[in-house]
Amino acid sequence: MIETYEAAQVMTILTAGDKWLQVTDEQAAVWQLVLNREGIRLVDATEAAYRLLVQCEKLDATPAKLIGAVRALRKERIAAAGDNALTPPDGLPPGGWPEWLRSAKHAIGDGCTPEQAMALADHQIAAAHDVKVERRELPASRRPLVIEEHQSRGMSTGRDQMGRTA
Repeated sequence: MIETYEAAQVMTILTAGDKWLQVTDEQAAVWQLVLNREGIRLVDATEAAYRLLVQCEKLDATPAKLIGAVRALRKERIAAAGDNALTPPDGLPPGGWPEWLRSAKHAIGDGCTPEQAMALADHQIAAAHDVKVERRELPASRRPLVIEEHQSRGMSTGRDQMGRTA
């Protein structure tokens, strides 16, 4: 939860781009209320405020703009992790996959690495459903191969060999 003085700090950052923004106790209390109601973390609000300053020549700072910038920041973190970064554990309860995925993506949005996010989601699902979830390491022969990894070593993908005769 963001405190009133922390909301004032974020507002102070935004005053560099919006000369009309007044940082008063009453305004900071309103910003605090709105940001907390939307579940915005101070770290994300501060980063989004800096990004807004860099992106906008003339900034009309409002809580809605800051919230939009925070959501864009979180989506960017999740997209950067990629769709294949998260693998579910063994032992998920029936219907537990969507909840596990939502928890893991939320953690990535908070700034966790995919490994940290998976561990956190595993723990949350295990605690919420009173189940034991386990991760097992696949042997090297069972891990999915990445074509780009092999191409960098000069191996062909097979497509360039099609149609050729010996």
